Amino acid sequence: MKLLTIILLFVSSHVLAQGTKKMGKIRAGDTFDCSAYTFIHPLYGEHPGIDSAYGIKHICESENEIEIRFSACHGPMPIFEIIILSLKNAQWSAKKFEFYIQKGYLYPDSAMNAESEQVFVSPVKSPEGLDKIFDKLKKNNIFSLPDFSEIKNKPHGPSCGTMYLVTFKKGDQFRTYSFHNADYYVVHDSRKVFMNYYNIAEILSKELVKE
Repeated sequence: MKLLTIILLFVSSHVLAQGTKKMGKIRAGDTFDCSAYTFIHPLYGEHPGIDSAYGIKHICESENEIEIRFSACHGPMPIFEIIILSLKNAQWSAKKFEFYIQKGYLYPDSAMNAESEQVFVSPVKSPEGLDKIFDKLKKNNIFSLPDFSEIKNKPHGPSCGTMYLVTFKKGDQFRTYSFHNADYYVVHDSRKVFMNYYNIAEILSKELVKE
């Protein structure tokens, strides 16, 4: 009986270690404030009610096992998109939100936003499968990259361009970090972190197509 218990403990610890290895390093945000996080902020103001208008749960209340929210804001224009990639019950899904805020505000109603051509929502997929997209994101350290502001001795880059925001949930771990102008820095700095930023932006911006 004692031998059986030891074997079971060994097998379970081995499985756990393998699962952690497959996920790669995860850097959670010790200061992640669930009460301050909204679906759209900080890209273009608060816009109260937008989360509920599109049935987007607060990420801290999400029932998904894994959820990645990727935002790209093409400043200085109020044009941006948000992709939500999620895993629940072994099934991957993804949705893309495209915002064109020409009036300076959004309606707290999805139908009115669609009618005014300010917000478009589409399920998206990958020809190779969303699980393969996730594997690519893991290979580029999406769960452990630093915030752009933490990187020292960066080359002087453009003051405007495309800002990216990554927010993720893995189990009960959460974090948000940002970077910008990935296409500029990958050319002007050879450090791996800039290649990771660039690859993540390319994968999520170009490898997902509307269903």
